[in-house]
Amino acid sequence: MAFKLENFYSEEANVKSILGGVCYYKYLTPSGDTVTSSKYFPANLGLKVGDRVTVIPATLSSADTACYVSAVAADGVTIAALS
Repeated sequence: MAFKLENFYSEEANVKSILGGVCYYKYLTPSGDTVTSSKYFPANLGLKVGDRVTVIPATLSSADTACYVSAVAADGVTIAALS
């Protein structure tokens, strides 16, 4: 499946980004998409390397996955799971 903007949420704490901090986001994957595949997120979201994305799985009884933005390119953004 493809990225769905309506499933993307920006945390209120993003006001810290004005001062150079990390931004926090949430993304719901109701279709069970593999969001860590290369360039799943579009480039025009304003994400930057190091930003955090909490991925909420399709099965709501499963745990969320903590990820970070690992690469930003003109054709898309790549995230990876935090280890």
